[in-house]
Amino acid sequence: MYRCAGRSYRRLENQLYRVEVHEGGTRNDATYKWSRDNGSIVARLESQSGAGNEEWTVSSIGRDAVLRFAPGQCVEITDDAHELHSVPGTLVQVDSVEGNVVTVDPTTRLPAGGSIDMADFPLNPKVRRWDGIIENAANQSFQDLEDGVQVRFRGGNGPDGQPRRYHTSDYWMIPARTNTGDVEWPTEDDGWQAAFGIHHHYCRLALLTFADPDWTVLSDCRNLFPPVTELTSLFYVGGDGQETMPDDPELPHPLEVGVSSGQWPVEGATVRFEITEGAGDVDGAAFVEVPSSADGVARCTWTVDDSTQVQQVIAVLLNAAGDPVHLPIHFGANLSIADEVAYDPAADCTLPETVTTVQEALDELCRRGGIDEPGIHVEKIVLGNGEPLLNDIQVPVEDLVSGIQVMCEGEIIQASVQDKPVCYVTLYLPFPFNSADMDLWGREFVIGTRPLRLEAQVNSNSNVIFWKPTSATPEWLVNRLFQMMEQLNRGDRVLAYLTLKGNFIWSGEGEERLYLDGEVFGELRDDGSTNALLPSGNRLRGGDLEMWFWLVDGDRGRSGINVSPPDLDFGIVNVRRSSTITLNVSNTGNAPLVVTDLSMGQDDVYSADPATPFTVPAGSERSVTVRFEPGTQGEFLDSLTISSNDRQNPQVKVSLRGSGQLGLRAVPGIGTTFTARLEEAGITRADEVAAMDEEGLATVLTISGSRAATLITEARRLVRG
Repeated sequence: MYRCAGRSYRRLENQLYRVEVHEGGTRNDATYKWSRDNGSIVARLESQSGAGNEEWTVSSIGRDAVLRFAPGQCVEITDDAHELHSVPGTLVQVDSVEGNVVTVDPTTRLPAGGSIDMADFPLNPKVRRWDGIIENAANQSFQDLEDGVQVRFRGGNGPDGQPRRYHTSDYWMIPARTNTGDVEWPTEDDGWQAAFGIHHHYCRLALLTFADPDWTVLSDCRNLFPPVTELTSLFYVGGDGQETMPDDPELPHPLEVGVSSGQWPVEGATVRFEITEGAGDVDGAAFVEVPSSADGVARCTWTVDDSTQVQQVIAVLLNAAGDPVHLPIHFGANLSIADEVAYDPAADCTLPETVTTVQEALDELCRRGGIDEPGIHVEKIVLGNGEPLLNDIQVPVEDLVSGIQVMCEGEIIQASVQDKPVCYVTLYLPFPFNSADMDLWGREFVIGTRPLRLEAQVNSNSNVIFWKPTSATPEWLVNRLFQMMEQLNRGDRVLAYLTLKGNFIWSGEGEERLYLDGEVFGELRDDGSTNALLPSGNRLRGGDLEMWFWLVDGDRGRSGINVSPPDLDFGIVNVRRSSTITLNVSNTGNAPLVVTDLSMGQDDVYSADPATPFTVPAGSERSVTVRFEPGTQGEFLDSLTISSNDRQNPQVKVSLRGSGQLGLRAVPGIGTTFTARLEEAGITRADEVAAMDEEGLATVLTISGSRAATLITEARRLVRG
């Protein structure tokens, strides 16, 4: 117990005293050390010198004149090993202090003969100041600390009947308060208190055996549980948010996830990558299970499909049973398509407000031929009987008599066209063409041409410009022109030009007026003739449209179409695979055959190449490739309609037949390797996989039962549709 005596408490400041056993005794015959807690200075012992190692260089001698090492004080040399094992250091009195050198009196050592050699304190040697020492308080009387604070160490037996013992490093904390003039200490049992500590606790860590010189761990006795940061976890590494072009579907970088236990990578962990949006593949399949490498990273390549804008793959970590653990990681990828990129027009932009994507803006600019000079464009030209009027083709004179229709992208102001010379057809007759000219210039040779613009009526309605021969023009064209050509021996065809004057044809009024941008450009067809590309336009408003064709006698300028075979049977084709058959289109007439359209009712199942229109010269043939690509199982019946300028047979139909079956590759997760193994076992369809049991499929594919179950589930889902 302790107390305040002699009323000297008035000198107290608020203090916290520490009393600690330096060397324990069997009862109360021990050495004690005490200090005010805020004055217990500890400094690292840097070095020693002197004959008896009595000169100590320390890291610090204290903050000020009060809280510092000073002559006459008691200091203790110790280290971490002594304190950990509750072994006392050596107490010794300070003789002098100069700078950071503290000189001690070796003759005052406690215990007597205790070491003050720094070498005996190798683990963080330190020097601690104590305000006083109490030795062998066997008389059990009160011992003074300072300012009237006293302590007494009781002997005898404790409440448990056992002798009271004091051990090295036992300590008590004594608060002394100025405002009460007393110490805060309980009064029960005459104020006796057991030591506050130090308490040591022990547990078994491991069982080991020793066979010199090696230790072997028999068992780890620790009850370990890792913190959250050291659990085996799945982490995103790279590959998310990529974009690619539809014609280059494999993403440039692999998908990567990492598996680690805390800061340590895990090798051989199984990660499943599976496509959840889109119809692409990962490493060639709908899903793939990848082991992590030595650096803890699992990776795979992702090939997206060429039509789904936003696609997704999910990666999950699998345990030993093949079940997902941890949260999944989602990877997204986009197709770089202009019609999915937003377009925000500038304030002075003349594009319509409905244009909201880059694709729409580009298309609008292409139609206009440039933002600086927007115009309207010619999209299609047909004869009055509905046949297309193409550049550099033979046109029977009867077809021209039916008139010409020019279809534009915008509504035409009728007043700019009606009864005005803005749309006309010019014939270039061979010269000389009559008896007088032949007598003057000679009959044997044609030395040039003479233009003859045909009389016609011109008008418009909405977006269509009409040209129609008038007066005696039709009768002369049909009954006189080629009769004269034959009589004068001037050949069997006449060059004709169609002309539209773009700077006099417009749409809209006032400042919004758009003029016709009619310029067309040519390209060669397969037969060597020249086609004119539509829609028209070269970004310059007011451009004229000019194209030529050859006017021929209707009886001599007929094309004829013949198609073989008349029907196509594709047989059975696996779903998501395709089969092609080639048919021949022949021209049995004496004029070029123009195929204007190839159409099917089920465009998502059947398709045909090449693109239309295309020309088949007289006496020649052209191959057309028809493709069958079923998206589901079942039979598909359809017909291919071939439209041409054969006046007797303008449309020919070819019947199409094919059946789709669910093949092995349609099952997500069955790639090239698994397909080969199944086919070796005589299994070729998805419904056969769906009918198998887990053990049978696992045996055929040499895989785990859980993965076989997954494949069977996918096959059954596919078969059910």
